[in-house]
Amino acid sequence: MRERKARQAASTAREAISVIHVEQPVRTRKPNRGKRKIKAKEESEKSDVAQGDFELARQENSEKDIVPKTRGRKPSNQTTNKRVSKDVDDKNQSVKRKRSSTENEPEPTRRRPLSPPLTDTSIERPRNVDRVIYGRAEIGAWYYAPYPSEFGALIDRLYICERCLQYTNLEKQYLAHRMQCQRRRPPGKVIYKENKIKVYEVDGRDDKLYCQNLCLFTKLFLDHKTLYYDVEGFKFYVLTETSGRLRTDIMAGYFSKEKISYDNYNLACIMTLPTHQRKGYGRLLIELSYELSRREGVIGSPEKPLSNLGLLGYQSFWASTLLSALHPLKSNVTIEELCWQTGIHEEDVISTLKRLDLLDYWKPPSGDSEIPLEICITHQMMNQAMTKFNIKLGRRLNPALLQLQ
Repeated sequence: MRERKARQAASTAREAISVIHVEQPVRTRKPNRGKRKIKAKEESEKSDVAQGDFELARQENSEKDIVPKTRGRKPSNQTTNKRVSKDVDDKNQSVKRKRSSTENEPEPTRRRPLSPPLTDTSIERPRNVDRVIYGRAEIGAWYYAPYPSEFGALIDRLYICERCLQYTNLEKQYLAHRMQCQRRRPPGKVIYKENKIKVYEVDGRDDKLYCQNLCLFTKLFLDHKTLYYDVEGFKFYVLTETSGRLRTDIMAGYFSKEKISYDNYNLACIMTLPTHQRKGYGRLLIELSYELSRREGVIGSPEKPLSNLGLLGYQSFWASTLLSALHPLKSNVTIEELCWQTGIHEEDVISTLKRLDLLDYWKPPSGDSEIPLEICITHQMMNQAMTKFNIKLGRRLNPALLQLQ
């Protein structure tokens, strides 16, 4: 009996051990679950790192700071701040080096401006040029001209090349320039030629520097001239004299005209050099301006106010032209017909006739306002006006020699 009980106990123990051995594979599943958890944890860490890299890239784009991209881990704020501060320090050092290098460099020499500076024309300034050396002539300046301030407050002698109108205050530079200057005539095209006299049409847009120098030179002899910088909207008609063995065309006078004038102005500025006055050049330029207006089919008039010498020249031209048109007439003529015949504006016609004492009104009958006013001008009145004001009939310009395309 005892042996049977011992055998039964041993068999039950063996069965228990076998059961335990059977249950061992079930227990070995726990490490697999741990591996799954480890993989999930690694994937979460990778996603966190990727998300951190994305946020870091977005921060780099927003702050525009160059920060190297890390792999496998998210960079801390301390490292990024250190890198940003290092970049800022490098930039500051580079700026300091540039400043030190620029301070050690010598200052660049200032060149003489090619175009004159803008000035306030409402202020009357004292004359800043004493004498002008223009070719072989020495001319005394009349008014202030805005030449560069580097020349000084008072220029004793201003040297101007008669070929290209470049200017300087040093005689050595002037002589050296004359040896190198190859220009023999003004720019533009010739539209009028009579013996030694030529008239060039120069566009202010195409030859800006020449026109600016011309206007600046003119300012020495005109008090109310304001145009010497913005020349692109004007055309310049330069009158020259041919002289010398090299047959050089030297500027003696000119007038300027707007390209587009809504008020039908046929002249903006006119000037004849003092050395070439009393030769009929001013009269020729005035007649040329009216001839251009006549060929354009408009009635022109100069811009006002005119200078003293300009007003005298225009009064002489208006009086001579109107008397030349009225003298052969033996019938009635209206003011409008006289304007279209001579090309002179109505206001200028009336002011000229009034100045010559040629206005005698015949009043219409009372109560009838439709009858126009009539003016009676006799040949005796015209002869008296020609004698009193020393008016000479005739033209200085020959329209047949005018060459326009």
